[in-house]
Amino acid sequence: MSGQTFQDLKNLPVPFSNTQCVLHKQEILICGGYTTNKCYSYHISKNKYKYICDYPSNVRLFGHCVVKLVDNNNKDDDQITLLSFGGYYEHTLSLLVNNVKPNLKLTTNIDQSKISFVKIMQVCAVFLLLCSVAFINFIILCLFHMHLTVSTETHKLDISTTALNKEY
Repeated sequence: MSGQTFQDLKNLPVPFSNTQCVLHKQEILICGGYTTNKCYSYHISKNKYKYICDYPSNVRLFGHCVVKLVDNNNKDDDQITLLSFGGYYEHTLSLLVNNVKPNLKLTTNIDQSKISFVKIMQVCAVFLLLCSVAFINFIILCLFHMHLTVSTETHKLDISTTALNKEY
């Protein structure tokens, strides 16, 4: 382990900061970052970058997360769906990526007017988060109430026992 060093690879086409990457076969999909809204693929064995697309201009990618949606029913092994969440304006986007040639050259089926913002998923996520917070607050309140009840009952018991002992 101590004798290993990093190998120099081809330089990035644009500077990336706080980027998200997803592995698909022999490609690393680089999905924007703090300094750029551009997406690229990097072919590992060919040491080449390929431009995929840009995020919409109103999306700021500070603090975003990208995941590959796994669809076991998908018959097309060269097609993947990426989901992008978060960012400065809390976006929720999906991107369909197709490998159109055997060399894994990537193209996209993106139409700026038809980008799926999946607002339902965002609303559901916020609703679940609020429900979780409300449930946790409810549990804490119940535990606090139980503690007060137990403490009060114990205190009353101690007082009455002390009062009984004083009489005798």
